[in-house]
Amino acid sequence: MRPPPIRSLASTGEPVQESADSGRVNSVSPGFIDTQMYRDATTDPEADARNAAQVPLGAVGHGAEVAAAVAFLASHDASYITGQDLVIDGGLVGSFPNR
Repeated sequence: MRPPPIRSLASTGEPVQESADSGRVNSVSPGFIDTQMYRDATTDPEADARNAAQVPLGAVGHGAEVAAAVAFLASHDASYITGQDLVIDGGLVGSFPNR
């Protein structure tokens, strides 16, 4: 089964036009990330292993990894990046077959 397409606000084009005057617009789409909300939703002790097994990098991500990506997007090093959705999921979405 293929997940439904996700279209972020950042990639619709309208925010990109608006950002020319007001700054950059990007979004972040995290996958399985070990947060309190994730732990609350996965009460099964084996859920972590099952989720990690689905991820090509073989692990659930950590909040610090998402924070580092957000810090990069907010930094001067990313000053020429706008209208993008940064998927931080260990390659999970990229592993879905295109049908």
